[in-house]
Amino acid sequence: MAKKNAGKAKDKGKKRKRQVKKDGPKRSSSAFMFFSQDRRKSLKEEQPTLKITEASVLIGAEWKKLTDAEKEPYAKLAKEDKERYEREKESYESTQGPKPKAKKAKDSEEEESKEDEDDDEDDDDD
Repeated sequence: MAKKNAGKAKDKGKKRKRQVKKDGPKRSSSAFMFFSQDRRKSLKEEQPTLKITEASVLIGAEWKKLTDAEKEPYAKLAKEDKERYEREKESYESTQGPKPKAKKAKDSEEEESKEDEDDDEDDDDD
């Protein structure tokens, strides 16, 4: 019986996997991500035994120390990547057809009418 309870405890601790969209354009990367990719390669060569978490901490600290002028090439790459993403997103959405419209306006009208009815009922109590 102990085995059954142990299995249930494991299931409770599991986190749900994040849903990954299978189609559509890949999101753009930030300037920091471009810096991180670039710096991780050289850091791996300098210190091959460094763990990924330790490397990330070092890279983050280096990024904070950089001046705006030193960050500029990475910001330029990020801007270009964002433009690429916008183009791909626009192209993807045009092939998918129009999205169905949300029914928020209808829901808000119903809520307003309910509030008006509630206000009328309050006046009768006075």
